[in-house]
Amino acid sequence: MTDQSGALFALNDHDVPEREQALAHFYNTYKNEPLVVNKWLMLQANSTLPQVIDTVKNLIQHPAFDIHNPNNVYALLVTFGENTLRFHDKNGVGYRLLADQVLVIDKNNPQVSARIVRPLTQWKQMDAVRGVMMKAELTRIMESKNLSGNLFEIVSKSLL
Repeated sequence: MTDQSGALFALNDHDVPEREQALAHFYNTYKNEPLVVNKWLMLQANSTLPQVIDTVKNLIQHPAFDIHNPNNVYALLVTFGENTLRFHDKNGVGYRLLADQVLVIDKNNPQVSARIVRPLTQWKQMDAVRGVMMKAELTRIMESKNLSGNLFEIVSKSLL
């Protein structure tokens, strides 16, 4: 498995057919191993390829991803939030994607939602364009109904 992981890592930022084939093969080989599947999710969320946001959206719908499983959420969404290049794409789609998932997760697991929102709370450290978009997503989260106390605390403090 170490060799396969290394090969996937080497292919991860290359938009070639072999990448998709290797990812599919890796998943099919290890789909019954939750820890390895989480590694597979992380790898894809960490890609620098331009289509990573679409990849993350597709993985949210993938049978391997369970939004009620904190380890799956951390593997995919926390990793995506740490993907400096693609999460902070100037179009702001990454911010919206993360905020949408924070709101979904908050209904069932406030502790997890409070953790995955953290990349958005760094809005003051970003350039003006990105900062405004990140703050807008935080404001949208704050204006949502039935926000958990955990999430409210993190988001409200970040907006001060």
